[in-house]
Amino acid sequence: KPSSKAPKKGRRNEQEEILLVDEVDVFFGSEFYGQTYNQVALVHEPEVEEILQHIWNANKRGGRRLRLGDIQATRAYKRLQQKLPGFRVIVDSEITSMLTQ
Repeated sequence: KPSSKAPKKGRRNEQEEILLVDEVDVFFGSEFYGQTYNQVALVHEPEVEEILQHIWNANKRGGRRLRLGDIQATRAYKRLQQKLPGFRVIVDSEITSMLTQ
């Protein structure tokens, strides 16, 4: 009796694949040797510019340095969180870097 779990004709058995590379410096060549590979994703959202401008203006005015909570209370931050759900930790980390520079 055929198994009911067998893939149906015409449907591919799709599985995600990943390539693991050991000795990555050899894979990329001698110019890469000893270097780091930093994955970067550029975020081109107007809210990022608003947040950066807010931080810049506050620093120019002087007084108390902004904290992460100050930025989290802005409309720009809240809109950015709606656009990038699931990335709060990364966004907060980058904003903290902006605030401490």
